[in-house]
Amino acid sequence: MEKKKKIMLWFCVSLMLLLGMCVSVYAQESAAWNTPPKKVRITAQKGMSSARKYTIYWQKVQNIDGYQIELYDSSNKRMLSKKIAADRTNYQLSNIRNSKIYRFRIRAFYKAANPYTGISRNVYGSYRTIYICQQPKPKFYWNSKSSVRVSWNAVQNAVDYTVYLSKKRGGTYQKAAKVKTPQATLKKLKMETTYYVYVVATYRVNKTTYKTPVSGTSSFRLQLK
Repeated sequence: MEKKKKIMLWFCVSLMLLLGMCVSVYAQESAAWNTPPKKVRITAQKGMSSARKYTIYWQKVQNIDGYQIELYDSSNKRMLSKKIAADRTNYQLSNIRNSKIYRFRIRAFYKAANPYTGISRNVYGSYRTIYICQQPKPKFYWNSKSSVRVSWNAVQNAVDYTVYLSKKRGGTYQKAAKVKTPQATLKKLKMETTYYVYVVATYRVNKTTYKTPVSGTSSFRLQLK
């Protein structure tokens, strides 16, 4: 009788150890199955206001099956929601209007099958969200022989605007003005000289500050005659 008790005790202890190991393995595999991919890191942005295009670049996330991207307008209406291939590192948005702020977000995902049930599903990472806006498009008006007034459409939630000026398209641009309103006066200009101008708007959304990207196609020329 004593021998049977010992055998039963050994059997129960062994069973408990085996169950513990199974639970541990299941927990580890389930954790691996549920581990979300890394958050996408945005690396660059490029606007093209004349064509209403806007391209967003990001660093490739490894070991995934794709990305989910979404775009919302300033009234929070969804304009775009789609999945794109895992080898993509940029996406060009369309119909991005001047002076409007848009919310763009992106997350990575991979397809995973539960090792015990065989059920497959997408495992998503966290969204990376940014607020984008086209570079302001300036217009020029004569003030005098040596000054010109520059104006542009006001950007939503703008904090300030910085105007940059150069005599060469690919040259060094100097800060010519920093203003709170969508206009500035450029002074001490020389006659018969071509000037190139671009404006950078600083705007704030949810306590985060953003700047409109500088694009070569968004630079404008001012010529005095």
